[in-house]
Amino acid sequence: MQVKDTEKHYQDVYNSVNQLRDAYGSCKEHFALRRYGELKDMIKACITYKEMGSAAKNSATNQPQKTGKGKIEKLRENAEILSEVAATDVKVSDLRKAEIVKDIKEKKKRKEKIDLMLPQLKQRLNELKRHYEESKQHLPMNRYGVMKEIIKTLIRDETLRIDST
Repeated sequence: MQVKDTEKHYQDVYNSVNQLRDAYGSCKEHFALRRYGELKDMIKACITYKEMGSAAKNSATNQPQKTGKGKIEKLRENAEILSEVAATDVKVSDLRKAEIVKDIKEKKKRKEKIDLMLPQLKQRLNELKRHYEESKQHLPMNRYGVMKEIIKTLIRDETLRIDST
C-alpha cells in the first residue's frame, strides 16, 4: 500500500474521532439533560461510523464496483491521473539522487509510523465501544459523567493525530 493510501485510510478512520470532537464541542453549552442524549448519540455515531467504514471496505473488496459513470467521466478521471503522473515525473527529474533517496526514506518512515498508529486508533475506538456498553450499568447522572470522560479521553489523545508525526 502506498503512503498516500495508508494516510487516506488512517484519515478515514480518524475522521470519526474528528466528528466526535466537533459534536462534543458544539453541545458544551447545552443543559445536562439534553446533553445526556447528545453524548449517547455522539458515541453511537462514532462507533457506527467506524463499523460502517470497516463493512464498506470489506464489501468493496469482495464485490465489483458499478459506479454508473459514463465514458466521458472515466476519460476525464484518467486524464487527471495522467497529468498528476506527468507533474510527478517533472518533479522527480529535477531532483538529484540524494534528494530522491531522502524522500523515499522519509515516506517509508511516515508509512511505518502510520502502520503503527492505525491499530492503536482502532483499538481506542473498540475501547470506546466497550466503555460505552459498560456505562449502561450506571444510573443516568453517573453515566453522564462516565460518557463525558470516555469522550474526552479519546478526543484529547494527541498521540492519535496524524499531524503530530
